[in-house]
Amino acid sequence: FDTTYNNFQATNLDLIGTTVVSRLTNAGRIKTQGFEADFTLEPVRNLRLTGGYAYIDAKIDKFKCPPTGACPALAINGKPLPLSSKNKVSLNTSYFLPLEGQKFDLDFNVGAQYQGKMGFDINQNPYAVQKGYGTIDASVAFVSKDNKLRLALIGKNLTDQHFVINRIPNGTSFLRQITPRDAERYFGASLRYNLF
Repeated sequence: FDTTYNNFQATNLDLIGTTVVSRLTNAGRIKTQGFEADFTLEPVRNLRLTGGYAYIDAKIDKFKCPPTGACPALAINGKPLPLSSKNKVSLNTSYFLPLEGQKFDLDFNVGAQYQGKMGFDINQNPYAVQKGYGTIDASVAFVSKDNKLRLALIGKNLTDQHFVINRIPNGTSFLRQITPRDAERYFGASLRYNLF
């Protein structure tokens, strides 16, 4: 794909005194180009491999300056668009194991994801950047023969990889960051029942 957006609206977080203010900024013209690929393989019965790769080069082509105030266009033009990672990779393996003479079957699943470096600040503050990271998840599910009941034991972020989904800069450091639940290892269970 190769796409150009005009009058692109972006959220810019500013620090006013000690308060973080979210401003809607007209980022002007941006360009994105790259490609995406997905695959599904079933090399043997009950084994499925799925995955994908995306390369996205998103840049601010021509920042639109406000009618008044300082304009950072020269420092922003040609720079990466916030919240856009160049590389994303996913790989998932699932294996369904029928159990003869039992009331349930087993469904095993392991998935790995990687996301490249990503910035959060349209002004390109180096303190508002999340470096590339990868996570691994796994689960084993007990599935009833009629496929109505499914009890899964899950493990998320098994490598205990810390990451953030936003970082608000404050000069030469950062004021606040948002850490999601999946940014540390945890275990759990899920129960699903299908009525039909």
